[in-house]
Amino acid sequence: MERQTKSRQLATSRAAFLAAAITGLELVSSTQSLAASACVDLAQTAPADRIKALARGVNLAGWMNDPRSSAPNIAVLHTLHKHGMTHIRLPIPAERVMRRFASSRDLSRQLAIIDRALTELLAIGYSVSIDLHPGDSFGNLHKDSSEQSMEAMRDAWTNLAPILRRHAPASVFAELLNEPDVDARRWQVEVEQLASFVRELLPQTTLIVGPTNWQRADSLPDFRPLKPSSKKSGNSLPRRESNALLMSSIRRSMRPTRETQLAYSSNQRSRGKSDTCAH
Repeated sequence: MERQTKSRQLATSRAAFLAAAITGLELVSSTQSLAASACVDLAQTAPADRIKALARGVNLAGWMNDPRSSAPNIAVLHTLHKHGMTHIRLPIPAERVMRRFASSRDLSRQLAIIDRALTELLAIGYSVSIDLHPGDSFGNLHKDSSEQSMEAMRDAWTNLAPILRRHAPASVFAELLNEPDVDARRWQVEVEQLASFVRELLPQTTLIVGPTNWQRADSLPDFRPLKPSSKKSGNSLPRRESNALLMSSIRRSMRPTRETQLAYSSNQRSRGKSDTCAH
């Protein structure tokens, strides 16, 4: 009797596992179909190799947090690259590259650390996105004062730009600010102004931008992509390209829901944009 009970339990467990697996495959298929219908056509935007470089990567947090922080295991990074990883997102504590919060000595030391890290990662073969990653000090300033926080962000990119210019622009991206925690309409104005400023500093560098609300996918419909630069440069990107870079970065935070995908697709169509692309 006990053996029969165990057999029934095992059969039930197997059936449940099979059902869950089938359901999972159906969800993946459905999600891929929805993603295909809502994605942005990348034809004639940023170079294809720059988009492709972001497809498989890791967020290398903590390395830049303190001069005493241990560097990652280079052998592991080589192994990851060998197995198909192509991109490193390198968060830079914003306050450490802003004169408002950092002394001249600390700023110089931090920039030197960033330069060495870029050199090491690029030598392995990675593309690298420099992510301006704010802490509480800048976060509070950003909420309290648009003018002073904009000045601090401009200062940060003015300090970072010479470092980025030392390296191949095709392999280095500039993420203007991680997860801005302010009103969406205010950030829209700020990010357009900031992008224009950074483009003057880094005319060949591809920019990465994101909306508020922790860069969640459901924030995309109300986020207006950057206007193309009037100059011919590596980041003279048509309006759609910014969303393409954004979509590659927000997948870590939220799997798009049906409602999100349909809303995004509808928003793209309302702007006269194609909502299909090749995969």
